[in-house]
Amino acid sequence: ALKCHYCGYQEAYPRACPQCGSKHIKNFGLGTQKVEAELQQLFPAARLLRMDYDTTRRKGSHHRILDAFERKEYDILLGTQMVAKGLDFSNVTLVGVLAADASLNLPDYRSSEKTFQLITQVAGRTGRGNKPGRVIVQSYQPEHYAIQYASHHDYTGFFKKELGIRRQFTYPPFSHIIRVLITGQNEKEVVQYAKNMLKWIKDKAAADEALNSGLLDLGVYEAPIQRINDKYRWQVLIRIHQGIHVKEAWHRLSESLIHKFYREDITVTLDFNPLSLI
Repeated sequence: ALKCHYCGYQEAYPRACPQCGSKHIKNFGLGTQKVEAELQQLFPAARLLRMDYDTTRRKGSHHRILDAFERKEYDILLGTQMVAKGLDFSNVTLVGVLAADASLNLPDYRSSEKTFQLITQVAGRTGRGNKPGRVIVQSYQPEHYAIQYASHHDYTGFFKKELGIRRQFTYPPFSHIIRVLITGQNEKEVVQYAKNMLKWIKDKAAADEALNSGLLDLGVYEAPIQRINDKYRWQVLIRIHQGIHVKEAWHRLSESLIHKFYREDITVTLDFNPLSLI
């Protein structure tokens, strides 16, 4: 069965495409359980340890897994991004990154930065002792600049390339982004709430020179992850120019917005320059 880890929804695995009816359908990508099964076939004598959402649900399980690996009770530690940073094992000499470019396809202007960061961090888990380390990166887009610069440990090169792209499209740090996330259990009410909020912001901006002159983009959208824990998610995204007066004006509007649109059954979360737009 297929199961969403965000909302818990389950359905039977489809035998044909629900859109066109074609039976030429298969999985894309590898989950940790699938990789574990493949590794067991390739290295039957190896002791495998898996660290992911399913194996770290219980309290203290995270530390128990890492302690067991540090005591050398296992030969291979397999995990999600939670094993990418902060670990210091002197005996690790090989690190593999599967589908390293998966995050490049996320609808977020920071996707390249996050991909570069992930590869750089996970590469730092190997060769931390006296033995040299090796990193193998598997990618469907090996020519992408984030993959290329990460594979050469070229932070300066990536920084210049990424900064040039953000300057071209006026993304932060050449602008500010304000994200207003609206969540609730009634989808129709959440959608209407978001649209009402958008209209209110437009009216306020039209009547205020500081707000209007600093506005680059304004719109309402369904969040890329549409529902989490039975709550539907929509967002109002605002992009504004740099400048202290513009920022202060939109800060004041944001405070008014929170008071104006307070409701117990709908949650409104406002974030300046959010770390994620997902």
